[in-house]
Amino acid sequence: MLQAFARMAGTDVAGIIDVQGRLGFAELDQLREAFSAELEGLQQPVVALYASHGRALYAALLAALSSARRVVFIDPASNLDELAPVLERLGVNLVLNGTTRPGAQLSASLAVLDLLQLQPRPAAPGRAYPLRCQEYVIFTSGSTGEPKAIVQRIEALGRHIDNYIGYVGIGPGQRVLQLASAGWDAGLMDIFASLKTGATLCSLNPREHDFAAVEAMIAEHDIDVLHMTVPYLRAFYSDASATYARPKRLVIGGEIIHPSDIQRFNQAFAPGSQLFNAYGPTECTTALYARIDQGQTLQDPTWALDRPVEGVTLEIAQEPGQPYGEGVGELLLYSSLVARRLDPASGLIVELTQPSPMDPQHPCYATGDLACRLPDGAIRLLGRKDSIVKVNGQKVSLVQVESELKALAQVQEACVIAHQAGDNMALVAFVIARDASLDEDLLRQAARAALPAHRVPARFMLVERFALNRNNKIDRQALAQLAASAMAPTSTEAASEPLWQAIGQVLGGQSADPARSFIDNGGDSLRALQVVATLKRKGLVLDLEELLSDQALGRLQLQPAKAKARPGVSRAQAIGLPNRRFLLSRGISDLDHWNQALVLDIAEGEEPGRVSQALRAIFSHHFIEHGVQDLGLLPATTDLQQAVAQTCATISLSQGQHLCFSQQQDADGHHLIIAGHQFHVDRYSWMLLVSELDECLVRGLECMQRWARPTAFEEWQQTYQREHAAATHEAFWEALPWSRCGALTEQPPEFPRREAFRRVELSLGPVGDLPQWAQGVAETSQLLLAAILRAMSQGDDNPFQKVHVLDHGRALDKSGAELNSVFGWLTVIYPLVLQITSLDLQAIAGAIKASQQASQGIAHSFGNRYFATPEAERLKGLFDCGYSYNFLGAVENEPGARVGVHPLSLQLMQGSPSHHLEFTGYLAAGELLLKIDYDPQVFGAERLESLLSGIVTALN
Repeated sequence: MLQAFARMAGTDVAGIIDVQGRLGFAELDQLREAFSAELEGLQQPVVALYASHGRALYAALLAALSSARRVVFIDPASNLDELAPVLERLGVNLVLNGTTRPGAQLSASLAVLDLLQLQPRPAAPGRAYPLRCQEYVIFTSGSTGEPKAIVQRIEALGRHIDNYIGYVGIGPGQRVLQLASAGWDAGLMDIFASLKTGATLCSLNPREHDFAAVEAMIAEHDIDVLHMTVPYLRAFYSDASATYARPKRLVIGGEIIHPSDIQRFNQAFAPGSQLFNAYGPTECTTALYARIDQGQTLQDPTWALDRPVEGVTLEIAQEPGQPYGEGVGELLLYSSLVARRLDPASGLIVELTQPSPMDPQHPCYATGDLACRLPDGAIRLLGRKDSIVKVNGQKVSLVQVESELKALAQVQEACVIAHQAGDNMALVAFVIARDASLDEDLLRQAARAALPAHRVPARFMLVERFALNRNNKIDRQALAQLAASAMAPTSTEAASEPLWQAIGQVLGGQSADPARSFIDNGGDSLRALQVVATLKRKGLVLDLEELLSDQALGRLQLQPAKAKARPGVSRAQAIGLPNRRFLLSRGISDLDHWNQALVLDIAEGEEPGRVSQALRAIFSHHFIEHGVQDLGLLPATTDLQQAVAQTCATISLSQGQHLCFSQQQDADGHHLIIAGHQFHVDRYSWMLLVSELDECLVRGLECMQRWARPTAFEEWQQTYQREHAAATHEAFWEALPWSRCGALTEQPPEFPRREAFRRVELSLGPVGDLPQWAQGVAETSQLLLAAILRAMSQGDDNPFQKVHVLDHGRALDKSGAELNSVFGWLTVIYPLVLQITSLDLQAIAGAIKASQQASQGIAHSFGNRYFATPEAERLKGLFDCGYSYNFLGAVENEPGARVGVHPLSLQLMQGSPSHHLEFTGYLAAGELLLKIDYDPQVFGAERLESLLSGIVTALN
């Protein structure tokens, strides 16, 4: 494996070319020497290579092959902490970080070596490079979405790479393009082929560079061998692409290849070039291939594979009833070169082969791909077994429909997905047309003339280009979300029935009175969130505030959700929002562990693994793919309070650890504990999560396919910057009677650690006992705040009071920022400055309501104006508020749900204080509760007792 490198070490021939430029083998060897020196001190090192492209990755691989017994490749888009249990079973004791992110941010449990910080070291000439590495590991995702660790012996890898080198014709001095990440088999094919032959590896990450950069590298370095996915080929080469001057070899694979793909190759590549169709699952690298010379054309609708590689034989297990007809079945591979996998349950490395259905005495690898054998012996691939769906009772292959559409003269590219509409399955075709004048009606007419009726898609959607995911394949998940939005009801008349269904579901099946409000029909804030979430998954938007208002249900208006495609890679959330700047300015000493948490009761019979899988899938749906840690099922000796403490302790803002969850089981039941940094969650986030988790556990993860894709935080933030960030409304805020309000203390002390705070809890009686005018979530909140303001006014003998109101910021969507499904910290902090002129609570509550109505649409603008700098200088004096008020509403779930909110959540959902005095109201089991967190440096026992007495007296 290292012989070619040993021959080239010490020469100035380019060993690798990346974005930093050319690096000769001598310099590459010096970089390898630095990495090898760091590995010498480890006992039988098992290393994880956390990198995708470039010289640091290549040099680290060389060092690892001669030092480590096992190398694990991890794409940087993966979360190390999520993989930590698997890496532990694999014996990983060091992560080699080849990314620009500091290692301290990558893992809370693994040692990390930052490769970019190491300096080259002199390398002894003519030294030997022993191959000590026995196997390598890469990760794939199966149908469950769980990471699957594929373990391949280096010996078998060498034979696979020899096959690749042989049929492509890679040799010393040639230049090989690596576009795929080293975390995937396609990238490793190019890396190891270069390593074994002494070819130059040309490494460029297409996730970080556009097509122009890729084309510039190919042209500047005259690369000989190109390797890419079929969707990337279709996106990269267009009718306007120039022809290469010199012959090249192009390797593609991973999808069905059509005549149009061959035409694309013929147009862009010079005579003498060759195109290779390489087929092989990750577990086998390459099993079959085909080759065509530039200038040849493909007469058949798809390109068959006619050349099995050495060491692999195959068979087709024919299955009756396939939509393609007779002779079709699953492709089986027979080979000693098939990889193994790590069994997550036992921690053992097990075989991937199984007894063949054709001959149980011979093990085979079942690929999951459908194929048939042509008369000349070639193998035609027909798609995945799981791409067969039933439409109106008849089996339909999505790949077959795609092929038939691509054969139409009007169609350049097509991608077909299955959309579940209620109990019915419908085909949706996304099409890139050859003529911009083509519309959906004309396309449907052409399809009806060429395809059987049951294979004609129900909807055609014309697009300019298919979005690609991080694997450079078509992002079918994003297309599914577009289909869901496009096929959702488009009018309030058509959408009225889903509204009543959603309301009836959360009200336990009872019929709602259209003339009464949601609250009057027995709803509460949690059930309102569930209604909004249910409608959202159907592509409909209902304003949460309107649902919780006193407006009659019959007057509510639904709107279709806007279609939003999923971005390729989710980035870390920024801290630039004004409310975050305010909180950073408080000088909170333990901001790193400043978190909220939620404890959920999970119904009996739910497996912890299934709960964990569902929660991770929901996080991914909300673009949360980094900074999440799963502690798994905690030991039986861990009680619930300990489990909460352990889960919360992992939250670290500086380490990028934003969310953590664990599970605990005891005599009281099965509990799920979720902790999140307060910059990343708010009450709306928690309630939306509860609703979605319940649906996933009841209906399975496939229910998520019908959910509309929410807004990514970065996309929302861009919208905020574009539409809201400049809003200040100075005149409104400065007109408030700030100067009439007294300071909380003469010299406000430094903000203490959260351990210094004390908490008092008041039970204020059944909500049903409150006055009629205070019935309803908003009205109850206004009543409670009125009692607090009255008591504060009497306590400091000043009728003018100022308080920070913590609202959940959903009114921001009035200007176009669609927020109802954003999972992230969007609480709006704004002041309420009021003169208490009466002892009558109804009068004070009316004044509060009027003030909130006046500021509701512009509440966020206070932050833009007064939290404008990280130091928030405007808030150190006159414009600061010494205390805050938040109302969290009900926190129960409906009877019969698989997920319930544990009472302990009342202690945890509020999170850590951000003011010296914080009032938080709750509705729980029909009772009105008030929790007061206070800083004893500001509020002594006597002052606090007087305040609490005043609140109780006012309410009585």
